[in-house]
Amino acid sequence: FYHHLLIIIQDSGTKWPSTADMDYFASKGMNIFRIPFKWERLQPTLGGAFDTTYENELDSIVTYSTNKGVYILLDPHKYESQSDIESCY
Repeated sequence: FYHHLLIIIQDSGTKWPSTADMDYFASKGMNIFRIPFKWERLQPTLGGAFDTTYENELDSIVTYSTNKGVYILLDPHKYESQSDIESCY
């Protein structure tokens, strides 16, 4: 299983894998990509609307990969403080 898993790391900026990268690894037999992303980039304001640019970029990766027969594991991360999380309740 693990030799068919590609973990795509996003750096501190908004840098997504290129279609060439995805094509390369898919051609090597990888059939699942893990896409970590920062929740606060997707939803900059707690309870607010999604950032459409970020959402569209993420959607583009998912659509491209799944059209190639690759599964996507979306891996959301939340790096805000606990007090921010508690304010949701």
